[in-house]
Amino acid sequence: MAGRSGADNVQFTPDTWAIKTSVPFIGGRDQRYFQCGTSINNKGYIIAGSNGSTNWRNADEYSLNEDVWVSKTDMPAPTRANSACTTVLNKGYVFSGNNGASRYSDNDEYYPDSWTAKTNVPTIVVAATSTTILNKA
Repeated sequence: MAGRSGADNVQFTPDTWAIKTSVPFIGGRDQRYFQCGTSINNKGYIIAGSNGSTNWRNADEYSLNEDVWVSKTDMPAPTRANSACTTVLNKGYVFSGNNGASRYSDNDEYYPDSWTAKTNVPTIVVAATSTTILNKA
């Protein structure tokens, strides 16, 4: 987890919380919130986000087995916050969001470590959430 209060990274299994390696990018870039997160092939990803004055488009990967964070290829879309992320068939998708007054309807597919532009979302949404059920988001 990362947000306004810090760079905590915790693992949850029913009734148990375990502290893991802190998200490294928070201290180096002030705080990061309004990011989106998803998992692909047993690794976690935090993508884009903002500190309230600066928006980013970077992707950071977390390996639970190794308890390490690695910076990955930035998303090709403009910097943004309030995007939604989900995973379908082991590919991540980052869509919508905003950067100040600009709102986006784009949809980028991520498969470590490459990005592919996909069909835009038909309606612009900001601060949406997403989940996957039966391989459909």
